[in-house]
Amino acid sequence: MTEDANRRMSKQDWLLLGLDVLECQGLGGLRVERLCKSAGKTRGSFYHHFVDHNAFIISLLEHWQKNSTDRIIELAGKFSDPREQRKALVQQVVELSPILETSIRGWSESDQRARAVLRKVDDARLKFLRKGIGALAREAGVELSNSEVSELAILNYGLFIGVHALKPDTSRNYYLKISELSEAMLESWLEKKAAR
Repeated sequence: MTEDANRRMSKQDWLLLGLDVLECQGLGGLRVERLCKSAGKTRGSFYHHFVDHNAFIISLLEHWQKNSTDRIIELAGKFSDPREQRKALVQQVVELSPILETSIRGWSESDQRARAVLRKVDDARLKFLRKGIGALAREAGVELSNSEVSELAILNYGLFIGVHALKPDTSRNYYLKISELSEAMLESWLEKKAAR
């Protein structure tokens, strides 16, 4: 046996495997038997870390939330300048898997656990975008209503979701180009608002 086959899997290893399997094989790959086969491990190894399959699914979704949203918001939030914050956000977001993002969004349509976590993710992402857009507007000397800030955040977030859904095989550079165009449009709109 190889060293890898003898290596004990941690809870983190199972969660990383779960996300990889979800991305490559879809929901069917998340059955315990298939996960164990993918890992080359026994069911006992799996159940050492998770009480049952439901506990694994909940941990998996929370792990995705932490890494695809909480961590990114924390990293981008370290910048006080709204432009730098948004650049940092884009640099982190382009590293996310479009296929995984789209898979979890689709999964949420038929699974309450996925729906609950996705709602938290969407709420956190939109809240962060609203805060950044509001700061950007104030810096430009523009006073936006709460509804305008919310609409701009939804437009911004909708771009992210749309690019992932329409072009899941999108390259990092393509997403950066689309984000750059979106930022230029937002800046232009704010400049026009400020000139009124």
